[in-house]
Amino acid sequence: MIIWNTLITHYVWLAAWLGSCLLVGVACWGKLGEYDSYDAPPWPNPELAIFLSVCTGLAVHILALIVLALLGMLHPVSIVATFMALSVASLVYLYHDPVGWNQFVKPFRMGRFEWLKVLPVLLVILPWILRPLGPPYGMDALTYHLPYAQFYLDQGGLAVNENLRFPLHTHNVNLLYSVALLRPGTQLAQALHASMGFLALLGIYGIARHWYGWLAAILAVSGMLLLQEFKNSFSYAFADNGVLLYATAAFLAMALWTESRQQRLLWFCALFAGTAMGSKYFGALFTIPLGLTLLWFSRDFKLLFRFAAVTAVFGLFWYLRSWWISGNPVHPFAGDIFGHYLWNASELAGNLNELSSWGVDKT
Repeated sequence: MIIWNTLITHYVWLAAWLGSCLLVGVACWGKLGEYDSYDAPPWPNPELAIFLSVCTGLAVHILALIVLALLGMLHPVSIVATFMALSVASLVYLYHDPVGWNQFVKPFRMGRFEWLKVLPVLLVILPWILRPLGPPYGMDALTYHLPYAQFYLDQGGLAVNENLRFPLHTHNVNLLYSVALLRPGTQLAQALHASMGFLALLGIYGIARHWYGWLAAILAVSGMLLLQEFKNSFSYAFADNGVLLYATAAFLAMALWTESRQQRLLWFCALFAGTAMGSKYFGALFTIPLGLTLLWFSRDFKLLFRFAAVTAVFGLFWYLRSWWISGNPVHPFAGDIFGHYLWNASELAGNLNELSSWGVDKT
């Protein structure tokens, strides 16, 4: 009975949070659609409508958390008030200008039995909802992500903890965990990490169904579920599914842009790419193929520059903070180039050797 109470409580909170993200995302897509020359919805099916909208709203929440942290206002009351204000503002906007909402719901007007095609995937995923409800798990979660999330809450904003790994890094996902840790325990943070994996699967399902049909979509999701490391990610609170989510969102938005050329798809792609950059250093690498794809299809260097500028606005915050504090935008790496801060070369080498002993075997 206890586990079911825990399950219901945490997933009710998570559903409310992601519902708020959905609402904010739909309003953002509707607002930017005012400046687009296309009236058609930017998404071809309900799965992509939900996926892109929630990703947008969650990215807006991350930006709001960064602002609160910079102002020293990362406290429960201010966090909840900010999220509620974003939801209310979105509701008011959609009430007065329902075009965005109408475009969101348009793909849902389908045949009565169309949703049954998603049922096999839901049945496969359903047992996994229990995975995040276990105790804290994983070295990175225990030594870095969750402690930093709690540290930011305790400090009420951004600060440097010299006793934790990677004191200067890309902490988008850690700020989300700060919100999750407003609830007792770590289960909500782990459920959030799992939900980012579920959302990525939803996006993959949506684009595969759009291009190849529902059977191919089920096969694509099943292929992802065969990856052991991906399945393990549903049990802990790392940053990996955050990078996966926003890299997937960026590439899918870019793919849809190549089909329809709706400009808002391009700008939300830049938002997603920047959010991936701010979730993990590795996420910055995805900007290269995205930029090359844009240039290939547009042959427009000015458009590429604007895309890069928008990506930088949303993605460079943590790099600039690291550079401002340590002189190294990618601390603790590249110390031989930018100089060392807190860790010298031998300490960094020892840390990397220790990290290499964790995870899956290399063959």
